[in-house]
Formats: sequence, structure tokens, C-alpha cells
Amino acid sequence: MESGLAGMMAVDTRLMRAATLLDTDPARAALEAAEILKECPGHPGAMLLLGTARRTSGSPEASAACFDELVAAQPNSAPVQFELGQTLAAQGRAAEALTALNRAVELEPNLAEAWRELAALHAANGDTLACDAAYARFTQLASPDQHVAEAYAARANHRLDAAKALLRQELALNSQDPAALRLLAEIAAEREDYVEAEQLCGLCLKIAPGYSRARRALGDVIQQHPTRE
Repeated sequence: MESGLAGMMAVDTRLMRAATLLDTDPARAALEAAEILKECPGHPGAMLLLGTARRTSGSPEASAACFDELVAAQPNSAPVQFELGQTLAAQGRAAEALTALNRAVELEPNLAEAWRELAALHAANGDTLACDAAYARFTQLASPDQHVAEAYAARANHRLDAAKALLRQELALNSQDPAALRLLAEIAAEREDYVEAEQLCGLCLKIAPGYSRARRALGDVIQQHPTRE
């Protein structure tokens, strides 16, 4: 009994270590998950990691095979439906991806990342209302502006150079941060650099089409732009 428990704990530890490789070396994470599956066939955590790592490393077809098996075994798992939805989207199978992601948020309404993926898919389909609704739900759950609170404070105190520097630091870590891009665009507009502000808003909306605050910021910039008719 104790040896079995110790074995399960050892597998869990290996899975956690392998999961830390997803961002930096997904191919290695996939190899580690595959090794665990050799020892523990059908292990759900290892299957989930293997599918995610394969998708992240650019093999969505192989990833889909993992998730198809997982969905068959765990049809009511929100994380599995979420990962399947992302994989299907990566394959260009938008309708199936929508089905999986809708199932994910039906099972777990507070799964923020699933709402963000849904917003992107609705945007690609040209469904602006559904896109905005999904992204609004994401922002309620994820508080995407919280990590730029220091930049907000600097801007509120009219320390625009400091706010801009903080936002540039954030964007150096994550160049596709919608909140940082929007706030940087608003600072550019305050300095009457409307061309840069419009470009930043456009980039922000390309990354997060349902980000209504960025759309409002773009509208303000367009109204203020002195060269526009």
C-alpha cells in the first residue's frame, strides 16, 4: 500500500517537473510524458501533458490523438475539453474547436483562458457580439490589468516616462500583453503621438479582438487625430 502511494507520488513529481518545461522546451516535456506513459499506460495526467506539449511544439495532429483518447475516458473534464479546443483551433478546425471550448466553459464557467480562446474564435468568425461577450467574461475572471497596476499609478501621478518604462519592461517579457499595449497607447495619445497610439491600439485589438477598452481607446485616438478628416 505504502509503496504504491510512494510510486504515485513519484510519478506526480515527475509530471510537475516535466510541466515546467512546457514554456521553454515542449519537445522535452513531451518526451518526459511519453516515458511516464510507458511505465503507467493511460495515466491521465501524463496524457494531458503529452497532448499539450505536442501542440506547443507544433504537432497539433499528434496532440489531437491524445486528447481524443482523453475525451473518451473523461468526457466531463473541463481542462481536457479546453486543451482539445486549442488543439482543434491550431488545426484550423474552428467549428469543432468552438464545440470543445463551449463544453469546457459549460463544465467550468470560471475557466478564464477558455473564454479568451472563445473570444479569438468568435472574432475569426466575424461574430463581434459573441467575441466581446466572451472577452468580457475573461476580463472578469482574469483581471488582465492587475499586473500593470504600478504603471497605472505612475500615469495617474503624471509620471508618464516612468509609466512608459514600466510598460516597456512588461512588453519585453510578453510582447502580446493587451493591457500593457492599451495603456501604452493611451500614454502616447496623451503626448499627442497619435500615430503611435493608433498603431498600438491596432496591435492590441489584433491580439485581443474582444478587448472593448482597447476599442474605445482606438476610437478616442481616431477622434483626436488632427490629421484625420
